[in-house]
Amino acid sequence: LQDYINSASHGVIFFSFGSIVNLSNLPKEKLDSILNVISRLKQKVIIKWVPDKSIKLPHNVKVGSWLPQNDILAHSNVKLFITHGGLHSIEEAVYNGKPVIGIPFFADQLSNMRHVEKNGYGKLITYNKLTEESFENAVEEVLTNPTFKDKSTIQSKVYKDQPMTPLDRAIYWIEYVIRNDGAKYLKSSSIGLNTAQYFLFDVSLFLLSLTIVIGWLGYRGIVKISSKCIEN
Repeated sequence: LQDYINSASHGVIFFSFGSIVNLSNLPKEKLDSILNVISRLKQKVIIKWVPDKSIKLPHNVKVGSWLPQNDILAHSNVKLFITHGGLHSIEEAVYNGKPVIGIPFFADQLSNMRHVEKNGYGKLITYNKLTEESFENAVEEVLTNPTFKDKSTIQSKVYKDQPMTPLDRAIYWIEYVIRNDGAKYLKSSSIGLNTAQYFLFDVSLFLLSLTIVIGWLGYRGIVKISSKCIEN
């Protein structure tokens, strides 16, 4: 991987949709749009993907079933990260100062990418608007407009600007607990609750029962009023 990235005279694009979304499961027109755009790029592209044997990959693509994402993003020759917008992927992109193109699918991915776009270090393409044209325009814009790289660098500096390193922070809290005889006062009271108490099953049951009663009374009221109107 390092030799492949080092040898890319025009840089590398890293493409990963995480551990759940498989590119092979995309509709053919969506997948073809992505591959067609990639085939026209001068950059090398690394994709976390195991394609079907029937799929012809562009000449500039290298694939792998599982890749060291953070290590790849840390390489200075990687110019762009194309992602689904998962939280940890965005964190790693920000830490390493890489601009992002996100195509979210579910959960928090859309809100994550909206945040990225709002802060100027990436572009959001909603799945419904993913076409060959929209994808190519986004890739070209992020690669050629230096603002995206500048904003991603600023985000990285802000992210790393902490009073101590993560290792030092871990050591501090381990020693703090040792010094204070287990620091039991830091433990949440919730660890002593059973499952029903923790998830408020009694409150949920009460609210559900109340909703059902109100709904039933409303239904009976509507039926009674309707029957009176019909009689009249």
